[in-house]
Amino acid sequence: MTKEGLANGDVRRTWFYAKTDIACDDVRLRRLRDTARDEAVRRAPVIETAARSLLAMDQIDVTPAPRQGTFHLVHIVRGSMPPLVVRSSRPDVMDPDHTLNIEAVLAPHLASARVPHASVRAVAVGTKRVVPFDLAIQDMAPGEALCDLPEIVCECPDLLRSVGQVMRDLHAIEGGGGGPVCLQTGDDEGLRGLHRDWRDYMMLNLEAHVAGCRAIGAITSGQSEAILEIFTDHAAVCVDVPMRLLHGDLGNHNIFVQNNAVVALIDWEDALIGDPAFDVAMWLTFHPPRRYAAFLQGYGPAAQDDGFRLRCALSFLRIALSKTVHRHRFAYPDLPGRQPAYERIHRGMIAVKRVLAGAKGALFA
Repeated sequence: MTKEGLANGDVRRTWFYAKTDIACDDVRLRRLRDTARDEAVRRAPVIETAARSLLAMDQIDVTPAPRQGTFHLVHIVRGSMPPLVVRSSRPDVMDPDHTLNIEAVLAPHLASARVPHASVRAVAVGTKRVVPFDLAIQDMAPGEALCDLPEIVCECPDLLRSVGQVMRDLHAIEGGGGGPVCLQTGDDEGLRGLHRDWRDYMMLNLEAHVAGCRAIGAITSGQSEAILEIFTDHAAVCVDVPMRLLHGDLGNHNIFVQNNAVVALIDWEDALIGDPAFDVAMWLTFHPPRRYAAFLQGYGPAAQDDGFRLRCALSFLRIALSKTVHRHRFAYPDLPGRQPAYERIHRGMIAVKRVLAGAKGALFA
């Protein structure tokens, strides 16, 4: 892959999070979810042609997956071998879509660290040789996605510890730079982020995200000023941090489990090189505080370090700002019976203040 051919790499330098920052009209973004199923049905015959060509398969059956992605359509291929998953681009959003290369770039690093993931069978990005869109073909992950299981499953301490342990193993993989994983690396090169360092990434689009949250009433003008002051005063803690491979989006939809243990992490398109505290904070934003203790026990003692706790609180706040803008752009409703999602911003601010005041114990109430 040449530098000239990596057009989307430059675009990813402008994203803190793709779904928050992608240069796409909000109306179109909101239609992606509504049109995904019908588009996946129409695309199925073309996916079948691509699978036959790329994998030399004959007797296969291609069907749209029950759950479609945001920027990718998802199909299941069944035939003479175990089922495969095909993720394909939506060219009206990203063209070419180099995020589909990420799993192939990460695969040897994940394998060496024994991080469970789905193997890549084929990738076709930027060529349009087989089909008029980009795609990646992978093994289907074993087990079941956590989001497809009863909510009570997520309360199991053994499972929560397993998630923490797998994340700790992932964070043993070292990298350089910061931010979205660079896709142009030589065989002997390690993983690198697209930015100079982690602070550059953490501060990327911060003012725009704060302004966006203020504009929709998620925070007040006073709170927006306080948030910007927090990051101005404490951005330096993001400089001298261990740089590791991060998944970047470890929600229940991307964690597959079996017998109360994690058996695969999928969809690495948001992978980063950065501070492990960020990945921990990202997971925390998806869950209520009652699940934190078992997860952090599995992750290990590193999460109890005072420096880690401050960076985790800052990361939680930074992610909450981005997620609030993301949810507004896509018009995602809050779930019935739960606090508004933007309340995570306020929880993040409180956590930062608690750490700075020297408080011990749980960061988040």
